Order: sequence, then structure tokens, then C-alpha cells
Amino acid sequence: MRTARDRFAARRRKLSSSVVGGCARLPAALVLCLAAAVSAVSCSVCSGCRPRTTAGPIVETPRAPAPAFSLYDQENRPVSREDIRGKAAAIIAANDSHGREMPAWEEPLSARFGERIAIVRLMDLSGLPRLARSFAQARIKQEMKGDSLALDWDGKVFKDFGFDPNRVNVAIVDRNGIVLVRVAGVPDEAARRRVFAAVESALAAGR
Repeated sequence: MRTARDRFAARRRKLSSSVVGGCARLPAALVLCLAAAVSAVSCSVCSGCRPRTTAGPIVETPRAPAPAFSLYDQENRPVSREDIRGKAAAIIAANDSHGREMPAWEEPLSARFGERIAIVRLMDLSGLPRLARSFAQARIKQEMKGDSLALDWDGKVFKDFGFDPNRVNVAIVDRNGIVLVRVAGVPDEAARRRVFAAVESALAAGR
């Protein structure tokens, strides 16, 4: 029986073939560039890929308001700060090279807090060439299977939150829209405990 990794590899090969076939009239170098870009994005959002194991530092914030943002996900549905108004929320963010690490934060948060916390997934795709965007969006749409992933094409929202481009990130926002803590990197036990404590504070705020 094929593993999830095998199935994903087969889908990725199929996608690469379709990209090349659909771009037969483009210069060969450009076709290869597009295919590589789409392949990189699809790998970054694949839950079957093994995440890195390095945890980053806990970054305390000065309890600043969460930056305003208004993006669209892979299904062209709007995703904005208004969606989390009055809610405790976790913003889980990465660029296209670290997207496969996002479940390392999402899974424990969902398991512990369930629907009590809103989770916003965000990906910085500013490193992709413009010509690859439609292919990348189509691939993300296929891989996410309905789960929303806000697409930050110019990287502005990612930067506004102060996220680390070299790691996966999580920011906890309370019911009043205040960022309580940011953490960069795949969580170790200490980072997980700190974030869980921040979520509890976020849930208590505004009651």
C-alpha cells in the first residue's frame, strides 16, 4: 500500500506534467521555473512532509493591537481581522518554504482548545514569481481540501505582524484584538506551554 508521501509525490508529478503540458509554447526555462515554484508550494503545505524540529525563541510583544489585514484565501474567500473580532485567535503563519511546519502549531492548539479559539492560517508567497501565482493557488486549493489559507502575495501582513521569514510563526490575539505573544519556530514543550497560557489569557480577556 502506498504511503501518504508516495501519494503526494504522485500528485506532484501529475501536477508538474500538467503545468508543462499547458505551457508548451513558453520557453523551456520558464516552464521549468513555474513547475519548480508550484512544486515547492505544494510540498510546503503537505501535511505528509516531515517538519523541522528546531524551536525558535519566544518573543514577547508590548501588548500591541493586531495589525489590520485583508486578504483572500485559495478559494478567493476574504480573510480579515474582522473575522476574529471579539474572539481569541491564533495566527499561524509561514512562507512557502516553511508551510509544512504549520500543523506543528495548529494540531496541538486545535486539540486543546477546539472551537474556543479561532485559527487563521497565513502564507507569505511574496517569493514566488508573478507568473507562477495562478498555478500555485490551484495547487494550494487542491492540497488544502477546503481549509482556508490566507494568501499574502506581497508579504505585507506577514511583515506587519513581525513574523520571522525563516521559521513557522504563531501569534496569539485576545478578544480585544491585542497580540499577547509571538513565537517563531516549531514548538518545543516550553514554547507550547507558553502559548497555551497565552490562549487561556486571551480567552479570559473581555469577559
